Order: sequence, then C-alpha cells, then structure tokens
Amino acid sequence: MDDVESTNQRHAAICFLLDTMKRSLEASTKTSKNNKKQRTEKSDSNPHNSDDCEEINEPSSDTEEHCSPRPYNETKRKLANRKYAKASYIRKKRLVENLKSNVANLQVEN
Repeated sequence: MDDVESTNQRHAAICFLLDTMKRSLEASTKTSKNNKKQRTEKSDSNPHNSDDCEEINEPSSDTEEHCSPRPYNETKRKLANRKYAKASYIRKKRLVENLKSNVANLQVEN
C-alpha cells in the first residue's frame, strides 16, 4: 500500500514538474517569436538589402526554428551595426566641419 502511494506521489510530482517546464517553454517560445517579429519589422524599415536577411532569418532545420539569433548571425549583425555607426559618425563630423567653416566665412564677411 505504501509503495503504491509513494509511486502516485512521485508520479504527481513528475507531472507537475513537466507541466511547469512545458509552460515555461511555451512562454519563452512566445517571447522569442515576438522578438523575431519585432526584428523583422525593424528590418523592413531599414534601407539595407532585404535579400541578405532572408538567408539569415531562415532556420536550417525544424529544431533550430526557436533558436534566434544564432551566434554567427548575431556577429554579422553587430559588424553591420558598427559599420553603419561609423559611417554615420563620419557623416555628422563632416557636416559639423562644413558648418564651422561656413560660420567662419560669414563672420569674416560681416
């Protein structure tokens, strides 16, 4: 009688643990899908080549569908962000230099 009762208790504990893990996995899957949706919405608004993104966003198998971003693609994205940031910095620096020279020329005229 005690063996049956202890077996039932272990079974209930295991079922509870599995249900908890399942709910946790479902919640993380929803979060990763929302993050992927946000990333694709952001990438749609960016002026870069969208053909490159198709290769990045496609999972290579069913088991990797929930894994995002993959380390290689994350590194690639970081490098692209750095390149964009550097170009933006240089562009703004040149604009400031041009404005300073224009101001200096106008001050000399006045």
